[in-house]
Amino acid sequence: MARRNGVWFEGRLINKTGQSKLSKARTGRRVLELLVAEDFRSKNSAAPDSKKDPAKGPDDYVTVATAWHRIRVFDGKEPNAEFEKLIRDPRFNHGAVIVVDASYEEDSTPWIDKQGVTRTSRPESIYFGVEDGGSIGFKNIDGNGKTFGASEGFERPFWDGVSELPAMGGSGGNVPAPDYSENEGF
Repeated sequence: MARRNGVWFEGRLINKTGQSKLSKARTGRRVLELLVAEDFRSKNSAAPDSKKDPAKGPDDYVTVATAWHRIRVFDGKEPNAEFEKLIRDPRFNHGAVIVVDASYEEDSTPWIDKQGVTRTSRPESIYFGVEDGGSIGFKNIDGNGKTFGASEGFERPFWDGVSELPAMGGSGGNVPAPDYSENEGF
């Protein structure tokens, strides 16, 4: 079954101050919530003046914009080996360069940000253990298997394999956990 709305991109995993986390849904499935920064680059000579870097040459690339992605990665109904490998890999953390193939659904209610711009949220999801459920993993940088893992000091797995995982929920107060059904995404 093909996804109705899909997005594919490369980006850098962000988890410097706990922006990404692993928890357990009410159904018992593990859910990895990630923040990923997708940078858009241009040659320094073609970049807008506000983005030009005087320390770089005209043919060097500079970041001109960044798109932020919130992704929920769902483990399979039965624990999935690929998901397990990902959450136990110390290289899969803050700073890792990854490739994401996810599905999304536009929120029906737009909102207005502090600058007065109307925005629409687009939660992205990946479902392990399902045909065409999406994928996530390290980017093959050179075509020969070279990858960039976690930044120095952030080489720690999301899960050690034995610790109890926290229940999904808000960051304090009485915010309830999202209520996912037993067959969420399937």
